[in-house]
Amino acid sequence: MSDKLKAKNLKAAIQRLPDPKTYGADVVTVAVDKNSYTFEKNNKEWYFKF
Repeated sequence: MSDKLKAKNLKAAIQRLPDPKTYGADVVTVAVDKNSYTFEKNNKEWYFKF
C-alpha cells in the first residue's frame, strides 16, 4: 500500500471517530476499506493505538 493511500485511509478513520467527551468506550476500532484502525481514549482525546 502506498504512503499516499495509507494517509488517506488514516484521515478517513480520524474523521469517523466519535466525540471522545461524550462517547463512553475507551477503545474504538474504525474500519476503512479493508483496513481497521484502533484508537484509545486518554484524557478525553483519541490516540492511535499501535
